[in-house]
Amino acid sequence: MFSPKKVHYMSNSKLIHRIVGSFSIAVLLMLLYACKTVCRDNNMPSSKNGFVVTKVNKMSRNVYVIYALRNDTTFKIASFYNGIRQANSKKLRKGVHFQANLYSQFRSVEEQFNIIPPCDEVIEFHGVTIGKEPEHGIDDVWFCKELNGPYLIVEDGDHVVGSPDSKINVDIQPYLGQSFPEWKKEYGYLVNPDNNFIKRIRVSYKGIEYELGVSDNQTIQYIATSDKHFSTNGYKVGDVINKTHSRLGWGNYTKIDQEWYAAWFPENRNEEKGSIQWFFKFKF
Repeated sequence: MFSPKKVHYMSNSKLIHRIVGSFSIAVLLMLLYACKTVCRDNNMPSSKNGFVVTKVNKMSRNVYVIYALRNDTTFKIASFYNGIRQANSKKLRKGVHFQANLYSQFRSVEEQFNIIPPCDEVIEFHGVTIGKEPEHGIDDVWFCKELNGPYLIVEDGDHVVGSPDSKINVDIQPYLGQSFPEWKKEYGYLVNPDNNFIKRIRVSYKGIEYELGVSDNQTIQYIATSDKHFSTNGYKVGDVINKTHSRLGWGNYTKIDQEWYAAWFPENRNEEKGSIQWFFKFKF
């Protein structure tokens, strides 16, 4: 005959005690896992500057595109290889972690001047066209001065260029060709109208701020200002101007006088005029 099994019922206090005990164990396990994760991450590059390589593409004999991940964001980095691998460098491959400061080709200008960015923006980089990849969530192209093709140049274990916000007061107005040896690593770099990296220095002359691009031989090759107090030939930042020249991957510019150009962006993509965003001097 069938004999029904005895069923044991727990009192409410015992049931609650068991539930609370199980919950406490789960919380403890979660805390232990979180601690383990934090300890593991402390051995990785900082979230501010740490990257992991996901892919390296050789676009031509000397041009590489490196895809690197940081905090679930993919960065597309364009890099030129000069043909010489330095002894103090390591090759970036898939899975390699590295630290570096990247310099935006598009986003910094778009955010500074509140421009609606087109999805198909491209640059001409040493004969190779490189652009955004919106279908993969990549909305910018980046540069890194410490990269030589696929090789990261290592200097005393420190891969971080640093903040370029330092400013120097000068007694004479900067001019092209002027010797300017005061550059320091923490001042950073900029991309000139030829899409080349040069050393960056911020200076102030008579209350107006300028950004200088200095060559390796310590001479000024590029001068720019977006200071609202600066004007030349009757123009100032924010004035509307017609298109005269453009440079692929760098922007539109119009010659204002014998020394200065005005860089500007159209309010609408196909317009032949726009508001001035900054002034610059450069020998094309």
